[in-house]
Amino acid sequence: MLQKGVIRENYRPLNKITTKDEFPIPRIDDLLRAVKCSRYFIALDLRAGYWQVTMGADDIPKTAFRTPSGLYEFTVVPFGLVNAPTTFQRLVTHVFGDLFWEGILVYLDDILIHASTLPQIMELLQEVFKRLRFAGLKLRLSKCTFLPSQIEY
Repeated sequence: MLQKGVIRENYRPLNKITTKDEFPIPRIDDLLRAVKCSRYFIALDLRAGYWQVTMGADDIPKTAFRTPSGLYEFTVVPFGLVNAPTTFQRLVTHVFGDLFWEGILVYLDDILIHASTLPQIMELLQEVFKRLRFAGLKLRLSKCTFLPSQIEY
């Protein structure tokens, strides 16, 4: 279905028969506790998060939808699939593995870099950029904040 120029497909029937991925998504209170001693912050936003994840070839036909102009299938993870959040969290947890909880926090498409010193946060930022580039993940710069005096996360 097309609403305001955005395709919104009803995946409820597919979600009912999908085996749920139980990969953990971090709890917000745990994330907040992890940053309480930090003085410097950088918040990054991954552009159109799920759309940066390629669908498995066997799963592409499951996303098929019709429009007046034809039949289409997603080649990237669309919004609305029951396992989209956990699939994305698994990806970013893998990308930042050893740094997760050690200066890098990731909640779905939001990345928070935190440190107690300026040199530490700049070193972490360089490492995050390196890993994002290697993983082919893109940022939405308009939603990124660098060293703000306050941060909303």
